[in-house]
Amino acid sequence: MREKSAAERYKDMDKKSSEEEWNDDFGIIVIEVFERAINNGELNKTVKELINEIEGRVKGEIGDSQ
Repeated sequence: MREKSAAERYKDMDKKSSEEEWNDDFGIIVIEVFERAINNGELNKTVKELINEIEGRVKGEIGDSQ
């Protein structure tokens, strides 16, 4: 089985957040990850690295509350 691309993983998280009604929280997580990268001068991060951070936050914050 092939590994999902960063775009596929993002779409899956977005779809799940809509279905489970935590889309606002998901949007805030995405903004916080990008904002932190910019504020910390991490402009060379790849999309995959950013998606990994978003996925980790979703699993840590949203996953714990379910």
